[in-house]
Amino acid sequence: MYRRLALALALVGSVVVVAACATADDTTVPDPQVREGLLLGPSDDPALDHTLDLYVPRELDPDEVSEDPEIEDREVLRTEIEVLFVEDVTVGQVNTLLTDVDGAIVGMTLGVPAYVVRIPDPGDLASLRDLIDDLEARDEVVLVLEAVLVRIEPILDAQPSLAPQALPPGLGLDRVDRVDHHLAARGHAAWNARQALPSLQARPWFLIADLFGDGPPNADLDAGLVSDDFADVWDSSRHGYHVLGIASAYYGASGDVAARNWMTGMFPSSLRVRAADLFDNAVGVTWADLPVLMITRMRAMLDEDPDARIVINTSLNSRSLSAAERERRAFLWAVRVRAAGLENRTVHLTSAGNVSSGATWPAEENSIFSKAALSSTSIRIGTITISQPQLTNTLVVENRVNTASGTQRPEPGCLSSGTQLGGTISAMGTGVWSFTGPDTGVAALSGTSMATPQVAGLAAYVWSLAPNLDAQAVIDVLLDTARDMNVDATPGFFCHPDTGTRVIDALDAILAAGGADVRRAILDVTASGAFTEHDLARFLQEFDARDGALDYSRYDLNGSGHTGGPSTERFDLDMSGSYGTVELAASGVTLTFDETAVTDLDVLCYYAFDDLYAGDEALRFELLAWRCGILPTFFFPPGGFVIRTFDPGSLEIGEDRYDTLPRVELWSPAPLSEVLDYYLEVEGLDDWRYVESRTTETPLHYLLERELESGFVGLLEEWSLITPSVLIRNALPDDGLPEEALTFVRVAYDELSLR
Repeated sequence: MYRRLALALALVGSVVVVAACATADDTTVPDPQVREGLLLGPSDDPALDHTLDLYVPRELDPDEVSEDPEIEDREVLRTEIEVLFVEDVTVGQVNTLLTDVDGAIVGMTLGVPAYVVRIPDPGDLASLRDLIDDLEARDEVVLVLEAVLVRIEPILDAQPSLAPQALPPGLGLDRVDRVDHHLAARGHAAWNARQALPSLQARPWFLIADLFGDGPPNADLDAGLVSDDFADVWDSSRHGYHVLGIASAYYGASGDVAARNWMTGMFPSSLRVRAADLFDNAVGVTWADLPVLMITRMRAMLDEDPDARIVINTSLNSRSLSAAERERRAFLWAVRVRAAGLENRTVHLTSAGNVSSGATWPAEENSIFSKAALSSTSIRIGTITISQPQLTNTLVVENRVNTASGTQRPEPGCLSSGTQLGGTISAMGTGVWSFTGPDTGVAALSGTSMATPQVAGLAAYVWSLAPNLDAQAVIDVLLDTARDMNVDATPGFFCHPDTGTRVIDALDAILAAGGADVRRAILDVTASGAFTEHDLARFLQEFDARDGALDYSRYDLNGSGHTGGPSTERFDLDMSGSYGTVELAASGVTLTFDETAVTDLDVLCYYAFDDLYAGDEALRFELLAWRCGILPTFFFPPGGFVIRTFDPGSLEIGEDRYDTLPRVELWSPAPLSEVLDYYLEVEGLDDWRYVESRTTETPLHYLLERELESGFVGLLEEWSLITPSVLIRNALPDDGLPEEALTFVRVAYDELSLR
C-alpha cells in the first residue's frame, strides 16, 4: 500500500509536468498502437511511452445497461470500466490487468495513464462493483470508475406561448420571435462587423458534444462539417441540432419564408465544426468515453491545423454521477486538458443546469465540466489527497428570459426560474428557435442548453476577430463586456428571485475584440474596403429615410435596434475599454460625446473625423458639418465674431463655396457689447440700447429697447439669424483671410417685432 501511495504521488507530479510541457504537435512518442485490445510495446517500457489519443467506436447492446436504484436517472454500462494507473506503470502491468479481466482498451489520451476498457458483461451491478473492488486493491491501480451514460440537460417548456410579432422592413424575416434572443444580445449589431472576419482557415474550430443521431445537418447550418462525426442510428435527438443552430445557423435571404431560414446563429459566417455525437451507438456514450472522444476530436483538429484554437460547447449534465464520481471525473478531465496542452487554446462553454421537479443544486454539481471550472478537484487515496486547480478556460452559462419586442428592441430579461445559479455568465435561453433535425423541423426550446451556444457562438466570433488572444483573454472579453442586469420580473414568466450573473453583450464584445478593424467594417456599408464619403452619404440617406424606425438594420450603428433618430445606446468610441465622456477635435471644433448614451449620428460623426476615415475631407465637411455641429469657422478680430451655423445657405470665399445655416450658435471672441454696438451702428439703430441676451430655443437671443415718441418703450428681439442680406464689415484687413473675405460677411436680422 505504501508503494501504491508513493506511485500515486508520482502520478501527480508527472501529470503536472506533462501539462506544462506537452504540445499538440509532439512527435517524440510512437504512434498509438493497440493490438487485440492490449497496449503494444516492450513489457518493461513505461506505459505512458505508448499511450496516445485513441477512441474506438463500438456496437453496444442495451441489455448491457443497468439502472441504478439508488441514484435517479443513473444508467451504468456493465461492459465498460475506466482504470487510472500509477504514473510509472509498465506496458506489462497494464496488459496483465487487461488479460486478467479479459478486457480490451477502447480509449486513452496522451500523457494520462488512464484507459477505458471493454470487459465481458458481469451480469449485474453487484458483480461489476465486486470486480472494481478487486482491481482497486492492486498496487498499480489508483482507481476504477463505472461507465455511466451521459445525459443532455432536460429541456424546459418555452413559456409563455410565443405569439408572432411583426417585423418592420429591414431584417428580412417574417417574425421577430425567431431571433428575439439574438436581438436581446445585440447580435444583429455585432453581425454588422462580419466583413472584418478573416478567412475560414484563420477562424477557430467549434467542437460540440451533444446528442444528434440522425446524420449531419444540411446546408441550413453555415458550417464545415465532418459527416462521420454524426451518428445515424435507430434513435435521434433534436437537442444537438437545436444547440448547434443557435451558434451557427444560416441566415436566410430576405423574403425567404422557409421556416428554417428564420434561424440566425450568433456566429455570422462559416465555422469549422467537429461533433462528439453521444448517439455513437444504440446505447450512447458514457462519461468514460466522452472526455476521450472530445480530446481525440481536438487532436484531429490540431493534426490538420497545428495553430488551431477551439471553442467547445457542452450542454450536458452528469447529475446521475455520485458526488465522488463527479469529483473524480472532473479531476481526470482537468488532467486530460492540461496534459494535451489545451487549457490555453480552448474556450469551453458549459451549461449551469436546469432545475426540475423542485430540485436545486449548485451549478458546479451539474456536470464534470462545470465542476472542473468552478472549483479545484481532487482524488483521495488512503490518507493522501491529489488535487488539480480549477480550469481557467471554461465559462458556466445561466439562462435568462429575453423580453418581448413590442415597439422596443428585445432586451435581456429576468433570470429564468428554471436555471441553476452559480454560473459565471448568462445569455438568453428561453423560447429560443432553432432546428430540431438535420433536414426539417424548427421549434422554440428553453433551458441553459439554449443559452450556452449563444455564448459559444459569440466566443468564436470574438476569437475570429482577435486570433492572437489566448483562451483566458477571450474569456476576459466576454466577461468585461457583459452587463449587470437588475431587471424586474418579465411578464408571463416565472422568474428566479436572484438577479443572476452578468449577461452577454455581443456588440460590445466584438468592439472590444476587433478594435479599429471591426469599427471600419461596421462603417463600410458600401463594402469598398474603406470608410469614405460614399459611406457617409449612404448612412445619412438611411438615417433620414428611416427616421428612428425599429428595424435592426445594417445602418443601426449603436445597436439600439433603431436606425437614425434619437435612440441611444452605449458604445466604446475611443476603444478605451470603458464608457465615459470623450472629446474629438473636428475642423477646429471640439466635439463631446457621452459614450454611455450615443445616437447613430454620434457614432458616425465621431469616426468621420477620426483616423478611421479614408475619404474626401471636403465632401465629409459638406455632408456632416451642420449635422455634427461643425461649421466653417471664420475668425475675425475684435469687432467681429466666429460663425457656426446649422442650415444650408452659402458663403463664398475666393473660389470656395461653403454651406452655412441661418442659425448662429456662438459669437466670439468679440465681447457682446462690441458686437451689439456694431449692429446698432450698421442698422442705424443707435437710439436703441442693449438690455440682455438670454438662451431660448435659438442659441443666442438678444433683446433691445428704445423709448418711443409716444412715451412707450419699444422692444426689439433679434434672433441672430444669418442670411444673405445685410452686410457687416470686417474692420481689419490683415487676418490672413482671402481678399474677397476681408470686407464683408453676410448677416441679417430676423423676427423683428415692436411691442
